[in-house]
Amino acid sequence: MNKLSVCILFGGISPEHEVSLRSAESVLNNIDQSKYNVFPVGITKEGKWDPVRRKDYSMILLASAAVS
Repeated sequence: MNKLSVCILFGGISPEHEVSLRSAESVLNNIDQSKYNVFPVGITKEGKWDPVRRKDYSMILLASAAVS
């Protein structure tokens, strides 16, 4: 069976930026990667798109806090 490809977008120019990061972290840590090719893409508070290239998604909040 072929895997479906899924892009998870999170962050963005919004007061809800951190909420989006937490939601994405939960989705990314729980999605069945045997069924889906997952392509996470973070969007900074300034609007820069940044593909996530690692598999440990628990660091999304920490990485974002360091950039902010």
